[in-house]
Amino acid sequence: MAAARGARADRTVSVDRSSVKLWGMARSGYSVHLDGRIGAWWAESFRRLEADRRTAWRFYLDEEHGVVAFASGPQAVAEALDRLAELVGAANSEAARHTDGIPADAAGADSMTQTRHRRG
Repeated sequence: MAAARGARADRTVSVDRSSVKLWGMARSGYSVHLDGRIGAWWAESFRRLEADRRTAWRFYLDEEHGVVAFASGPQAVAEALDRLAELVGAANSEAARHTDGIPADAAGADSMTQTRHRRG
């Protein structure tokens, strides 16, 4: 059972709040890096959950680069990051349900890309 918990932890994605920067030609948005493995199930879960949400922010996932972009005024960035962290947590939970019992290296590997994102 400990191995299953370790495999699940290996697939956990988190928001790297220290990586927030202005984004876009008009510099009216922000981007933030995600740390962790973004597999096909996780990206699908994130996008579906994002589409179902009713909040002031829309988050756009670039799974290839492990980045999420969003529009926000400078005074609301911390709140937007809090909502993003909630969304990422929900996507982690949902993706884990799809991949329980599948080794971390094999989860989603069938014709789906997995990318490991780490800054540093």
